Amino acid sequence: MPLNQSRRGSAPNVAPFLMAVAILAVGGFFYWLWQQAQMEAERQAEALAAMADEEDAPDIADAVTVELADLSRDMSRFAGLMVRVEGVVYGGSLGRQGFFADAPTPFLISAPSLVQDTENPIQSRGSMIAYGTIDEGGVAAFEGWLENGTIGDGDMVMADFAARFLNLVALESSDGTVVSVREEEDEGGDEDESGSGN
Repeated sequence: MPLNQSRRGSAPNVAPFLMAVAILAVGGFFYWLWQQAQMEAERQAEALAAMADEEDAPDIADAVTVELADLSRDMSRFAGLMVRVEGVVYGGSLGRQGFFADAPTPFLISAPSLVQDTENPIQSRGSMIAYGTIDEGGVAAFEGWLENGTIGDGDMVMADFAARFLNLVALESSDGTVVSVREEEDEGGDEDESGSGN
């Protein structure tokens, strides 16, 4: 018996070492799980953002056809809608931000890339079909444009007369060519529009 007791006393106690290894292994496993969850959350957020961008992109096929006279009389009736308006003719510019439609009551169309196009000026396009959303105008919108440099201080007086405006998405010329304004603005507005709608 005394021999067994001496062996027990001299054997190294490995229990604390094994406990430390087990704790580190479990901790490492949970850390790995946490990293995987973070990466998955980022992937899902990116996928949701991409889906939201696709859903937010207006589709001209869904546009509601509105008479020019009706839109010029009361734009608030069509607030937030994607509209299609035939017979739009240039009626004067608002700086480099947009132009007014020649209508019984002129209304503002925001289209910086078209107003700044020197190769095919908006003034010479004749009667067009405009597609766009009816957005909130007024002082807040005009101050943003002033900050961006697309209108001048003198243009601010028009803010009271443009409580709403047509935010142009696409324009169809009399020959049937459709120009996607948003794509032109994303590309800098200096792309040639050949092939945009043929």
